[in-house]
Amino acid sequence: MNCILRVLNNNLLGGIFSSYCRLMITMLVIGSGLFLRPQSSQAVGVADSIDAIRSLPVQQGGRIKPLDTFARESLLNIAGDLKWKDQDPLYTILSMKFEGEKWANEPILFVSWMPLRERLGMGTREHYISLEKLLSHPEFQKVMSDLQETRDEGEEFDSEQTEYARTYHRAMTLRSVMDGSDWKMLPRPKGPSSETWRSPFTDLVGDEDPQIDVQKAFKSLEVAFLAQDGTTSAVAAAEVASHVTPLMEIPENGVDTPIWKLNLEVRYNQIQPFSAAGNMALAGFLLFSLGLFATSTEKWTLNVGSVCLLGVFLLTTFGLGTRVVLSQRGPISNIYETMIYIGWGSCLFGLILGAIYGMRLWGMGATLTAAIMLFIAEHSYTSFDPFITPLVPVLRSNWLWFHVQVIILGYAGLFLTITLSHLRLAFSFFLPGRPELTRSMDPFVHRAMQVGSASLGIGIILGGIWADYSWGRYWGWDPKETWSLITLLCYLAVLHARFAGSIGGFGTSVGGVLGVFPLLMCYYGVNFLLVGLHSYAGSDANAGASFFQKLLTVPMGLKMFVLFETVFLGMAWSHKNLRGKSKKADSEQEEI
Repeated sequence: MNCILRVLNNNLLGGIFSSYCRLMITMLVIGSGLFLRPQSSQAVGVADSIDAIRSLPVQQGGRIKPLDTFARESLLNIAGDLKWKDQDPLYTILSMKFEGEKWANEPILFVSWMPLRERLGMGTREHYISLEKLLSHPEFQKVMSDLQETRDEGEEFDSEQTEYARTYHRAMTLRSVMDGSDWKMLPRPKGPSSETWRSPFTDLVGDEDPQIDVQKAFKSLEVAFLAQDGTTSAVAAAEVASHVTPLMEIPENGVDTPIWKLNLEVRYNQIQPFSAAGNMALAGFLLFSLGLFATSTEKWTLNVGSVCLLGVFLLTTFGLGTRVVLSQRGPISNIYETMIYIGWGSCLFGLILGAIYGMRLWGMGATLTAAIMLFIAEHSYTSFDPFITPLVPVLRSNWLWFHVQVIILGYAGLFLTITLSHLRLAFSFFLPGRPELTRSMDPFVHRAMQVGSASLGIGIILGGIWADYSWGRYWGWDPKETWSLITLLCYLAVLHARFAGSIGGFGTSVGGVLGVFPLLMCYYGVNFLLVGLHSYAGSDANAGASFFQKLLTVPMGLKMFVLFETVFLGMAWSHKNLRGKSKKADSEQEEI
């Protein structure tokens, strides 16, 4: 390709063609994250006609959310994904409500646990079962009877029982969407029952109910929806909105979520900033990498890659900022949000340190780290809940903004260190003819490790202060505290060895990669494998399981990653030994 471009550049036409190609690639790269998004496949008329009800409020999960979010969360709880067959989520749950018999026999309930799939007679590649088949299956009825006995005895579920209970919860969520009991859209006037909203489908009794017009409007929408009449559906949806929206503005109803917040959340759902940022981060990494191998593209790939890095930072800033506005808290209360924050932090460090020391290599590390974190966060919905949820009481403190954010920035710096360490070792493997490139990575790995360790250390100190404020002691050897300290000490040991001259660039990079094991244990393992005061990060589902039972629930991707890291470190050590022996043989030959 480079030869072709050199020939073309020898004449004016070639120069114009080359410039045109660069412009097109630049436009594709910048636009890839924003516009390359799958579109819904159902009839456009009806799908577009229901936009009027998309922002209507629903009370669920301790907060008020738009109907669009309710639809996405319901589908995630039912089918394990935000969409079903690429349909608009709102369209799908309206179909569930209006065409209940159809969905009762549709294989849509996600069964993640292999032993349960076997007990239900499902094939090895079958992951979905219908509501009717699940609830009528004798094996599932036996499972639910056993679960009830365990609950009656006051015992906690083990990991297998937890998976069975999760499947039952999916079934009940589908049933609640179909019968309308989950559609809590109508606020009550303040009083003893003010905390529980009413469903227009199940809680309105008699024509004298002051909110009965909402039920009638939904009935009109149902008729139009079943007829697949887009024009009539639009009119009926607008009528529903005209009856529900004013209820939020009545002071006596005590609704504290303004309409503009619901509209903002709908827009956030539609933009999907983190998915777009992940695409752009990958494009940025490829561009930074291209400039290393194709010197003729060095300048423009650096410029466009830098634009991509800045774009990822801005998109993640917008997404995290929107979550702050919607939730009125720091965007770091669960694993999903912290993964996004790590991607954001790596871009922040990449921009700052790249501006000081040179953008290309820092940009490569930052965009690759962000791409990996954002990709995992956006494709692990069944493991990490992506939706906004209320804070548990212990986290309702201003310390959340200081301690947790500094800790996560420390994780971001250390994950960036790990990425740069991998790149440095990979350069030594695959680019032995460019030792200057390998050596140029050494100070960057060292600097990233210093930044990450410093942030983690400061975060641990702030955590001790918060622990004294919340629990009356600065340190209690809780699993999270212990593994945070182990991680910090591991990286401090590498930094100390580097300072003392015991190791060089290769040893620092190997230490950076080795540090991924205590870091993963601190970040993931404590939350999902151990029991402690920090279990509110997302591990409650398997609280009654043993450590070895919990190990079985570790995602296969994480197990493969640990195996890859082990092999990678073995390759690095072997490569170092072979190079040492080769140099020794060469020196002996020269002496001879």
